[in-house]
Amino acid sequence: MIKNIIVLLFWFSASFNCWSQDTLSFIFRSSFHNDHDYRDYNYELNNCVVFAYNNTYITGLKDGYYLFKDSLSNHIRLKGEVKNSRLVNKWSYFDSIGRKRIEDIFFNDIDSTTLTSYYDENGILYRTKEGSYKFLKTIHFSNNAISTYYFQDFIDSSNVQMEFFENGQLSHRSSTKNDLKSGEYYWAYDDKTLYAQRFYEKGLKVGTWKSGFQGSKEIWCTEIFENDLLKSISFSNSKTYKIEIGTIEILDYYPNGKLRLKGKVIDGVKFGKWLFYDEKGIIVGEFNHDIKGNLTSSTQTLFSIPGI
Repeated sequence: MIKNIIVLLFWFSASFNCWSQDTLSFIFRSSFHNDHDYRDYNYELNNCVVFAYNNTYITGLKDGYYLFKDSLSNHIRLKGEVKNSRLVNKWSYFDSIGRKRIEDIFFNDIDSTTLTSYYDENGILYRTKEGSYKFLKTIHFSNNAISTYYFQDFIDSSNVQMEFFENGQLSHRSSTKNDLKSGEYYWAYDDKTLYAQRFYEKGLKVGTWKSGFQGSKEIWCTEIFENDLLKSISFSNSKTYKIEIGTIEILDYYPNGKLRLKGKVIDGVKFGKWLFYDEKGIIVGEFNHDIKGNLTSSTQTLFSIPGI
């Protein structure tokens, strides 16, 4: 007999789902499994189910439907199906008072894809993880809406991360491929207006970049990049600069004519300090760039200032 485990095998005549008189029921000592132990069940997919707790195991499950019950409360702690010596279809895990906390779905496809759902003590879904040797997708939920989304592609080494406001609107997006920035980068203020939108290809700046101020629906700044070089920059209240070889000073002004932004571009690359001013002429933001035009540091006293 397996240490610390009492195993009772009998025919179980349940009438729910696909469970029938062919369901096999096991009872284990609940004194060794606390409320938080509902997921201390690890399993191997080849030929057995393993309870890995205090170095004790139940192994060698044959094909069929299984229930694992709590020896004190008689609550179901785990149920699922074994077919061709593998876990298949839906496996549900419960805490010591019978609440479902985790559910695995085995798709049994050629990629061995598995979907795992996690529930809180009130039965509310708060996270799902779907994956195989090819990919991993993780979604976090808040108030029944998606709050964050992560996707990893193990084949092409790409990653995507997205964050959402409670109304489902995108608040942030970023992605990499082979550890280089790739695709759209997006940020929104907490009032849902655009903070910044950027595009990359193999780590290089490309396409149309947009920036905005919090509370304003108008795009404040539009930049055009080709192969990591700035080709033009335009502002809603002032001129458009066509970027050529050499040094160009970039200036933007408030509607009242006061200076708002001052920076420098050298041979198509932002360089050094770019300064934001308030309408009284006081510096409220400083953005520093290296020789490749990458933002290395920033300080600002107003949250509404977009990165540039």
